[in-house]
Amino acid sequence: MQYNMEPAPNDMERSLLQKAVRRGNAELIEKVVQYLISVDDVKWLRKRLAVIGYEECWTYSNQLDYDCKNNILLEQYKALACKVKNKNCDGLAYLARRFNEENSSAIVGNKKEQTASRSVANAVKKPVEFWEWIRSEPEYEKNKQRIDAAEKAMSKPSMERDKVIMLAAAYLSVAFPVPDTKDIAPNNRPNFPYWTAIDKHTSIGDQIITDASEKIGIQPHSGKQLTFYLAGAECNQIKDSPFFEYAKRWKFNQMGFTLKQAEEKWIELKSLIIDEAIIEGELMRKRINNIKNDSDQFELSF
Repeated sequence: MQYNMEPAPNDMERSLLQKAVRRGNAELIEKVVQYLISVDDVKWLRKRLAVIGYEECWTYSNQLDYDCKNNILLEQYKALACKVKNKNCDGLAYLARRFNEENSSAIVGNKKEQTASRSVANAVKKPVEFWEWIRSEPEYEKNKQRIDAAEKAMSKPSMERDKVIMLAAAYLSVAFPVPDTKDIAPNNRPNFPYWTAIDKHTSIGDQIITDASEKIGIQPHSGKQLTFYLAGAECNQIKDSPFFEYAKRWKFNQMGFTLKQAEEKWIELKSLIIDEAIIEGELMRKRINNIKNDSDQFELSF
């Protein structure tokens, strides 16, 4: 198979970790984290915790510690999994990025919500002025710890696009009521769909989705978006995330689909992707289940 992108180290296991967090599978998270530590991917685990935190449950992310020992790092991923997901921050950041790409149609929602997308988009261009404005807002003192944590977390992502989500968290903290974070029991289903980890962010998944999309007559980009929103982004439970819903519907609209049409097209695409990805998913399952649990390794501080 010719890949459309260069394989990244452990790209499927990294992807699997985020899918397990979203779906609340704490037992699987433990296996994946142990595997990634065993292959010396601790640095990525630390940096990615900030991004996953703000993407999946931004109201809890200010409580995460990115510089802890390995055993506590594992517990933080598991704790994040056992939260009702709040992807409002993720959706707002996405719309702001699209607006900065000169796509004015990404400004959606009511007047207050439209202002939010424009404000976060402007924050990307003028971060110093943004943080000065944030600290001048009446709600800053009430949410100081949450906002300061978001600013500090901006040093963690290596990609600039991932830093926008922290700007969105700060904006939501002063401009909208901050919802409570809700706990939820883990969903340690034994038949976890490993194939969902083989997505557009993995070299194999990129090619599989491209080939499957061409077979049903849609653009590969559309196939990758359908795979993300209708499979990869599935959560154990999600609430208080209107911006994420706006982002999803806006993206489908850009592809020429209503939500119903997107779901129908996904049914066609899904079976083709599973047919090709299921073998790789099973190999990955075996890899992460065959790691020796060395308790001493989890006491090391990096």
